[in-house]
Formats: sequence, C-alpha cells, structure tokens
Amino acid sequence: MTIEGGVGAGKTALMKTIECQDLDEVELIPEPIEKWMNYQGENLLEKFYKEPRKYAAVFQTYVAQTLVERQLRMEGKPIVIMERSMASSLLFAEYLMMDKGLTELEYNVICGLYKLLGKLQPEVQADAVVYIKTSPKTLLGRIHSRGRKGEETSTLERLTLMEGLHREYYVKGGYRGPVLQLDGDVEIEHLMDEWEGVMNWIHDRRNDWMGAGSPRY
Repeated sequence: MTIEGGVGAGKTALMKTIECQDLDEVELIPEPIEKWMNYQGENLLEKFYKEPRKYAAVFQTYVAQTLVERQLRMEGKPIVIMERSMASSLLFAEYLMMDKGLTELEYNVICGLYKLLGKLQPEVQADAVVYIKTSPKTLLGRIHSRGRKGEETSTLERLTLMEGLHREYYVKGGYRGPVLQLDGDVEIEHLMDEWEGVMNWIHDRRNDWMGAGSPRY
C-alpha cells in the first residue's frame, strides 16, 4: 500500500502517527527526503525548488535511485506501507514538463527510466493506494507553516496543477487498483480517525497477504 498526496497533504505526519502503533507485521517506508536534502553535502531538494529548470532532471533521476534503494532494503514483512511511489513520481515529472521544469526530451528519458526500474522489481506489487485529497489552499498553508528550505517558492497555481494531476490519476480512474481516499483538509488527529477505516480494510485482507509469500504494499 502506498500513501499519496500533494506536498503538504500530511503524508509524513500520518506515517509518523502510524509508526506509534504496534503493528508487527507491517513495515513502514517513509519518503527518503533526508537523502534529497543531503546529497554529498548538497541540498538537492532546495536547489531544485530554487532553480527547477537547471536541477529538475538530475533531481528526478536521484529520486528514482532513492526509491529503488529503499525498496531493496525492505525487511520482508508481509505488509508494506510506503510513502509515495514511482507512479506518483511520474506524475510529478509530468507536472514539471507542464510547468517548463523539464523539456519533453528530459521527461521522456525519465519516464523510460522509471518504467525500466518498475520492470526490474515486478515482485513488489501495490495492492492499494491511500490518497490524501487536499485542497491547494490547505497545501500552501502547511508548506508556509513548516518552512522547509526551498518550498517557499511553491505557489497556489503550481499546487493546483499538481493536485489536479493527482486527482485525475487516483480519483478519476487512471490508477486501476483500489484507492482509499482520506480528507487532507482536516487536522492530523481527525485524519487518524479516517485511518482506522484503512486499517480495517487491511485487516480484512491480512490473512491473504500474510500467506502470499511476496511483500504486499
């Protein structure tokens, strides 16, 4: 299972709250943002936000690398909950092309890389997506509140474009698996109330997943 949503939707906060629960059969894999903020002493995430045209291609390439690295380090627990996926990274690459951060050629090369990496790890299959549906205004407010370096360049227009791509894919049928929607406009405490429904959904399928052999996420 993967947790998806725009920048500021509450994915990381939700993951940290879930981590406090005692779920022995569940492995949580957060977004490797620390690596993006410290690549050989450089904050690649900040550089990307400040100069997207210059750094978008190299940033997206490094994101692909780190997503594969985290999957290779999975502990082998039967149920995996992962923050973001290669599919949502492809959505972000599409957004960057639309926002002139990537040329069409760069976009096509990055798409080819992600598709190849996906074929190299066919044993890891996503059974469902938890999509935190959040209004762009809420996203922008949270981005300003947390003050992460580089993100101050985010605008309502850019967040609206990115959120539109998420909804087109996860709500209107681009993603073919089950999509469990959470209301990202509520506070994290109320988001956890909605998460209980997700946990019930997982437990209903727990026995099947436990006996499936390969990790399920």
